[in-house]
Amino acid sequence: MGEYELPRSQAERLQFIEDRLFWVGRVGSANVRKRFEVSKAQAAQDIARYRQAQTVAILYEPKLKTFVPAAHFEPLYARQSLERFLGLAEREDFTEGQVVDFAVLQPPGRKVDLHIAQTLVRAILREEEVEVDYVSISSGLRRRWLAPHAMASDGMRVHIRAYDYGAARFSDFVTGRIQDTHAIRPRRADIAKDVAWFDILNLELMPNPHLPRDRREAVRRDYGFQGEVLVVPVRRAMLIYLNTRLLLHSELAAMPHAEVYRQLVPQDQAAFDALLDSVRGEPSARDMETGSVAAMS
Repeated sequence: MGEYELPRSQAERLQFIEDRLFWVGRVGSANVRKRFEVSKAQAAQDIARYRQAQTVAILYEPKLKTFVPAAHFEPLYARQSLERFLGLAEREDFTEGQVVDFAVLQPPGRKVDLHIAQTLVRAILREEEVEVDYVSISSGLRRRWLAPHAMASDGMRVHIRAYDYGAARFSDFVTGRIQDTHAIRPRRADIAKDVAWFDILNLELMPNPHLPRDRREAVRRDYGFQGEVLVVPVRRAMLIYLNTRLLLHSELAAMPHAEVYRQLVPQDQAAFDALLDSVRGEPSARDMETGSVAAMS
């Protein structure tokens, strides 16, 4: 039985049952009734259907009036992850008032004018070009014609990928630094020529060899290594941001306790250094790295 063979409402209830069994370790008809406002009979039917589909026994605990999974319980539907649980736990009815204390580091917010964002999104969808007032960290305020074709995030800020007619190149533009938008026209730029955006690199990373063996193994578990190396796909246009996050370039290897901060390193350090240096040498990369360092500082 697959989730998508069922009506959406029932599939959602079965997924809730599975999530409760996996994370909380129990589920009762009362949980289903409260979450979805269905009848007692419907909740019981949903639990029965899930028990029938599961290959592992789901046992009834009469004292608690709940069902608990037997050992080796495995989910049928969604792939479970800690990130999934944290999303589920935002609802009080998932954990019945019990709370897993969880804090998220919130860097200073980067404000983006909603109407400017709306204009940019529509320009991408409608294949249009936009005249904007943009403040660059390196060159200041200037009016530019941009042909946006994609959006990206480095985890700290959102930028648009666009052809800049003034500089005659594709670059990244932080949405919060666009002060205003003006005229709009049909797109003329050939987006297929943005090679750095469409070029996907498969970086091969490994635990820092300067770490003791037990800590290298911990890094492997932490990042879910399946073999000797961890393959990380990244757009060439995003390589500078990845380096800012992971400190992959060897220029950082001499800093004190470097292995603590550089837990992952390229398998071929020299090749990565040459690649990143070549990207840094591209004119469009200068504002990228300046902004990326500023964002992380």
